Amino acid sequence: MTNNSDRIARLRAEADQLEAQDKAFSALKDNEKLAIQLHGMLCHSNHVDGCGWDYEMLPGNIDDWRGGAHGRYLGKANNIIHACDRQDIGTKRILAMVKILRES
Repeated sequence: MTNNSDRIARLRAEADQLEAQDKAFSALKDNEKLAIQLHGMLCHSNHVDGCGWDYEMLPGNIDDWRGGAHGRYLGKANNIIHACDRQDIGTKRILAMVKILRES
């Protein structure tokens, strides 16, 4: 029989990290959450030198919404939220449509 205590400790640490990420995401404003989702779905740039998203972070790995990439996607999110409000459409429906387009 093997001792799994090291593996268990790594998995617990990973679960703790994932829970902290979920908690941090939940604490964001709706437009910031949408901006992050849109960036993940729409950005086709090389994230080493073509998109500054990963470099626009404040200490503590907090998104800096004043950065160019963050600001661009925050603007897109705000535009979508306003358009959805005018048309009485939920943003989740828009994300589902973007996902379909992305996968097509």
